[in-house]
Amino acid sequence: MRLHRLTLRNVRGVEERTLDFSDGRDTTGVVIVEGRNEAGKSTLGDALDALLAYKDNSRHADVRSLKTVDRDVAPEVEAELEVGDHRFVYGKQFLKRTGTELSITAPRGETVQGDEAHSRVERLLADHLDVGLWASLRLRQGQGLDQAGPGGSSGLATALSGRSDASAIGDRELAILEQVRAEYERYYTAKAGTPKPLLRDAEAAVTRFTERLADVDRRRSALQEDIERADRLTRSLPGLREQVDQADARAKEHADALAEVTTLAERVEHCERTEQGAATLLAHLRERHERRTGLVAELAEVERERTNLAEALVAAEQRRRDADARLAAARDQLQAAQEHRREARLIRQRTQRDLDHLQGQATLTALSARAGRAGAALERVREAEAEIAGSGVDDERLAALRAAQTDLTRAEAALDAASPELRFTAARSVRLTARGEPVDLEAGAAAQWTVHGTLELDVGEVGHLEVSAGAGTDDAAETHRRAVERLRDLLEEAGVDDLAAAEAAVRRRREAERTVEEARRERATALDGQSAEDLAEEIDRLERQLAADAGTRPDDTPLPHDPEQARASLQWAVEAERLADESVAGPEAAHDAARAELEQHREALVEQRTRTEETARRADAIRAELEDARDGGTDEELATRLATAEADCARARTDLDEAREKLSAADPDTVTARAGNAEQVARDARTRLVEAEQDLRDTRVRIAALGGDGLWEQRELLAAELVQAQGELEGLQRRATAARTLLDVLEHHRGRARERYAAPLRSQLLAYGRVLHGPEFDVEFDDDLRVSRRHLDGVWLDVADLSVGAREQLALLGRLACATLLGEQGGLLLFDDALGNTDPERLELIGAVLRMAGEHSQVIVLTCYPERYHHVGGARRISL
Repeated sequence: MRLHRLTLRNVRGVEERTLDFSDGRDTTGVVIVEGRNEAGKSTLGDALDALLAYKDNSRHADVRSLKTVDRDVAPEVEAELEVGDHRFVYGKQFLKRTGTELSITAPRGETVQGDEAHSRVERLLADHLDVGLWASLRLRQGQGLDQAGPGGSSGLATALSGRSDASAIGDRELAILEQVRAEYERYYTAKAGTPKPLLRDAEAAVTRFTERLADVDRRRSALQEDIERADRLTRSLPGLREQVDQADARAKEHADALAEVTTLAERVEHCERTEQGAATLLAHLRERHERRTGLVAELAEVERERTNLAEALVAAEQRRRDADARLAAARDQLQAAQEHRREARLIRQRTQRDLDHLQGQATLTALSARAGRAGAALERVREAEAEIAGSGVDDERLAALRAAQTDLTRAEAALDAASPELRFTAARSVRLTARGEPVDLEAGAAAQWTVHGTLELDVGEVGHLEVSAGAGTDDAAETHRRAVERLRDLLEEAGVDDLAAAEAAVRRRREAERTVEEARRERATALDGQSAEDLAEEIDRLERQLAADAGTRPDDTPLPHDPEQARASLQWAVEAERLADESVAGPEAAHDAARAELEQHREALVEQRTRTEETARRADAIRAELEDARDGGTDEELATRLATAEADCARARTDLDEAREKLSAADPDTVTARAGNAEQVARDARTRLVEAEQDLRDTRVRIAALGGDGLWEQRELLAAELVQAQGELEGLQRRATAARTLLDVLEHHRGRARERYAAPLRSQLLAYGRVLHGPEFDVEFDDDLRVSRRHLDGVWLDVADLSVGAREQLALLGRLACATLLGEQGGLLLFDDALGNTDPERLELIGAVLRMAGEHSQVIVLTCYPERYHHVGGARRISL
């Protein structure tokens, strides 16, 4: 189906609008209908749907939605269509004064009205168009992410079968597949393939009977083991009782031996304590004796040292008194030399001040002269700057005057060249008046004038002559006038009468500028890097300083006549001061040596006194310590106690050695080990007896409990039930395995057939998709021929996991691929406000895809964003 024209009247506020989609050309290709929001773009598709789907008297909501809200008028829709070999104009008026009209123009002319016309169009569409597929391929506003589901389309099936070596699966094959699937789902779940209760219950029964039979066998084995165990325990009890009696007897023998060893060990410990006490007392007495002896010897040594220090102290005091006398004599000599040096320094300072005063007077004279030169130069600068300021002509203005004078000269020359000349020759002596000025001519003399504008000439009493230059000189005269005015204006601005006066003024200005430069250099030389203020401050400071020096100088000493005399006096004073300084050096060295000697003797005396006092304190401390040590008895008593302690310590050491020899002979380690082992053996024997008796009792209880359960009869019954359950399970498993295998084989072959059947659609979709995404683009279909997975950049992703833009692009590509395969059978593709989530780079590539699809189909795009489709080559554009 192809749409050539669509006309709407009174549809949703559109009074009348006709869109020609063919424009007299082939209807294949892309048509882009542009318009703002609410301009009626979506209304075009809705109106076409209503025209083809509903009778004119229908009250369906889709029909009622076409009514204009604010006007009571009947909506009309008319379309010129091409279906198969039929071309016709089909129109309907809905809701009021309803009517339907069909005008067929090909293959032969015919007109039909009313329901017959509606039925006729329905038959044409059914014969040449898969209406359901056409509706699913339409991309409505807000449905940009929904893929078309063309799997059930008979038209597409025909197109796919015609292009592939496989056909769609028929009803018979589907019925067989469903029967096999139903049998499979008796045993397994449809999605996960896990066993259903029928299988699980049979497997559980086998497991249950197997576990119960194993439990009975385990209990039978345990009962038999308990019977045998009880017999073994009964036979072992007499022997275990005899072992206990023997172990108790051996344990008593070893316990008695251990008691004797323990007594010997206690004797050794008593002797060790006695020996340790005696040794401690002996060591204490020896330490007291050694301490007394050491204190006596130390006190004698300290007393000898104290006597020697007292004698040395007397000698040190005499040396200190001698050093005091030598320091006093050196101090008197030093004071005399220092007084002489002070007088020499005062003379040198006075002569230095005299020289500084005379040099300051000379400096003041030089500075005053510099200040005078700087002031005179500043006055010259001011006078020259006044001359420059009063001059109205500078180099720039002089250049302008010269240019204006040159322009005037050129204008005069041009005017003279363009103006006529008047020549008058006198036949006799005559007086003429030309331009108001008298001119006297002798006979035969001639006069000549250039006529600029008008020339008036009075010839004595003969008459008045007026000559005009004519229109040919107007331009030259105007140029001359402007040049005269320009020169006059510049002379007035400069304040001079003519160019010569201006040049003289510029010469005077340049002379004044040179004067300013020279005077400034002279001033800078006079100031010598100082400012005038700094120079004035320095002069004032020198004047005040010289005045102060003159006020402080003594009157009895005359000032030298000049700096040379003052400099000679200063040299003499400096030499005298140097000699005075040298004369002080010897006494100062002698004084320093005497003072250092005195300090040395004083330090030696202090040290000697300190050592003497420290020795006395040490002697007192030793006496006190010795008296304290003798408080416990005399030296003889301490010696007697020391001898007694030595004898007691030797006796205790002998007793300890004898006790240790007896204990070692008894071999205590062996006795202890054998006694401990015998005791443990007795305990172990008793434990084994008690455990055996308890084990026998427990075993007899288990035998009594198991012996009455009928275990042999239970096992025979359970074994029969297990064989029956295993048979039932094996039968179910064989049938389930057969159903699974058959279903897998059928599904495998069905998938391969579907892949061959859908290969043309997939190939067309890949052709479009690889323009958009590149050569790695690939897809997989579901049972309804929708794209279920997409491959790109080495990754397979489910469609649900793709971005909104990618899903939108897949929905568009799928519809284009279907329409391309269907060709004439596919109808037109109507896209309403699509690609709202696609980036600019993809939009450019989709433009190429739309152009490719337009070569086989009629594609109509409705959009309020026409820039999305700028890259669709060859597209027609209709603006609402």
